[in-house]
Amino acid sequence: MTSKKRFLIGGGGALMPVLISILAIDVGTMINSESALNAANIIGISIRYLVLFVIGGVVAYLQTPNRLNSAIYINIKT
Repeated sequence: MTSKKRFLIGGGGALMPVLISILAIDVGTMINSESALNAANIIGISIRYLVLFVIGGVVAYLQTPNRLNSAIYINIKT
C-alpha cells in the first residue's frame, strides 16, 4: 500500500466518529435555526474536521506497513 493511500485511509478513519455523530443530531432543526449556521461556526467546524483528518492521516502514515498479508502462528509443543 502506498503512503498516500495509507494517509487517505487514516484521515477518513479519523472522520468516521464525527460523521456518525451527525446521524444523532436533527439536521433539519439545525438548518432552520439562524444562530446555528453562521460563518464562524462553519469555519470552525471545517477547521476541526481538517485537523482531525490530518492527524488521522499522519498516524496512519507513520505505521509501518506489514510485509505479510496475514500473520503466521507457530504452535510448538514441548
